[in-house]
Amino acid sequence: MSVAQTFGVLALLSIVVASPIQSRSSKSQSIQWVDCLDNIPAPIQEANVTLPSPLPDTLKCGYLTVPLDYSKPICESNSLNISFAANFVDSSNGLLFYNPGGPGEEARSYAWALAGLSIEQISHVDGLQDFDFVAIDTRGTWSSNAFNCSAANFTLPINTPLSESEYSLLGENIESYIKDCASTTSPQGLYDHVGSDAVAQDYESVRAALGYDKLNYLGYSYGTIYGQEYLKRFPNNVGRFILDGVASFSQSNLDFLTGQSNDFNRLLERAEAYCQYNSTACPLASLGNGSVTATWEQVIKQYSDPAASNGTVSSGDIAALTSVGLFSGTPRFLSFIGAIALAATGNVTAFQYEGTEFAAAFTDSSLAVSSPTLCADFQIDDASYEGYKSLIENAKSGDKYGASYGIFDTLAAVCAFWPSTAAADLKSRYNTVTDKEYLIVSSDYDLNTPAEFSDIVMTYSPHATHIARHGDDHGSFYVPGPVRDAMLDYLYNGTIPKPTQQDIYSVYGPGQNKSVIANPYIAPIGAVAGDITE
Repeated sequence: MSVAQTFGVLALLSIVVASPIQSRSSKSQSIQWVDCLDNIPAPIQEANVTLPSPLPDTLKCGYLTVPLDYSKPICESNSLNISFAANFVDSSNGLLFYNPGGPGEEARSYAWALAGLSIEQISHVDGLQDFDFVAIDTRGTWSSNAFNCSAANFTLPINTPLSESEYSLLGENIESYIKDCASTTSPQGLYDHVGSDAVAQDYESVRAALGYDKLNYLGYSYGTIYGQEYLKRFPNNVGRFILDGVASFSQSNLDFLTGQSNDFNRLLERAEAYCQYNSTACPLASLGNGSVTATWEQVIKQYSDPAASNGTVSSGDIAALTSVGLFSGTPRFLSFIGAIALAATGNVTAFQYEGTEFAAAFTDSSLAVSSPTLCADFQIDDASYEGYKSLIENAKSGDKYGASYGIFDTLAAVCAFWPSTAAADLKSRYNTVTDKEYLIVSSDYDLNTPAEFSDIVMTYSPHATHIARHGDDHGSFYVPGPVRDAMLDYLYNGTIPKPTQQDIYSVYGPGQNKSVIANPYIAPIGAVAGDITE
């Protein structure tokens, strides 16, 4: 999940039933087909894409009315609409659901991309054109009963609360925000029913209404949490599943944050290696090996004194902006190195946060879109300030370079004050996800979902195969190369890759333990590793 990406909250779209498609089976709840021109996804509207006329005939749009609370019968007061877009090609390969993560990232535009629109979303799903492809906006987001929230009268701090008073103030702001948001959101009680358990049941409802026997699935980032839920709850309906960029909450808060801290430091070392690999463009290359990590340590020490930047930027801001803006998703190593090189001379422009568009985007995406689902799934072990302070300190106890940061450092504080709490059995509910074969895919240097998370998922997935890509980026399906090829081969042909150890990737079969993460300095660098040219 790249939380630096701007999200918007959409009002529920007005729905007009108009399509020749018929539901593939008669169920108590039927798909309501709508005119796609009246339901254009927000990213496509915002990009001012020129739409073909007519729209591709494979593109279909619809919604399904499902229970708000699945433990109760559906009725007027216990229902909401789940909206989706599809690229139906009448495929013999069957039905494939795709979730782009977030949680709460807009999904329907990916189906529009597969139908032939020239939009950037195609890079994440290209190659899936020969499936009946469905992308659902998850409940409480975008076109699926989006929360009616506006930004609160505060900017969510990107770095961690540093005192009990800051922690308490954050809590007051969160509680005020939720109260206002919940009071204007319909249906009432939606905040209590947006966790991954409800989303997995929505997927099952849509599959059943469409009339397919099996559900194939490619879940990216937070979509891997939804995939794990579905595997657990509906194993008899599981087809070919891939979890790409694997998340897991089946661990302590400390282990969760420590994984991000470790990966932050691995990415610092990857930046060091990239500097020497791309020496003509790296401003610190002439200083030799060690220059990047040494400059980082110098900058962190320099700005531990607020006077160094006239109080505008702290070491915490630098670590946080590096994490969210430069290391998340696809790392931007040259931008990072250039930013710390300038900061060492007193120029901290690249690390400004307050009062910028970035601050507003971060606040909106974290509160209105991500937090409702995240905090429903993320159980906080100790919500007191002392518990939070201890968590942060312990997570950084082995911090190699003095200032690692992961977005969940802040969101752990947000979720401590969130009114919805995760299920008490959350950490143990995945003891054995399923007896089905499926693929887990990770990259060794992924700040959003560190490589340690995939190891945890493997422990409760006895029949899964793990592909570990020895490179950068959050996710692997959109990175050209042998890992993407293996993912496509599995989805289309059911081919499970055999255990192997390669320079670019390794494959671990069911029950095999992964070897250590590839050395950041000697693992592949450049395009083959997923690095981008800036």
